Amino acid sequence: LVSNIGVLATMAQPPDIRITDWQRILTSPSASGMIPGYGVYTYAGRLTIWRFYSSAFYAEHEVAQLGKEMMEQLEGI
Repeated sequence: LVSNIGVLATMAQPPDIRITDWQRILTSPSASGMIPGYGVYTYAGRLTIWRFYSSAFYAEHEVAQLGKEMMEQLEGI
């Protein structure tokens, strides 16, 4: 599942605070059937991709390899 929220508008910021990112928090991606899943959005010109893999199906080294492959593909664009 890929959930692309798109480009988010910059939030109003108090004078002494600078917001540099925004994150959508999912309490339980596996409960919603989002495994594997990706959350994608852009805030302040920065692309963010969250990936969700269940440890019930993927070993830690597999998740690291999948993340590395995704970065290599994105860098090649």
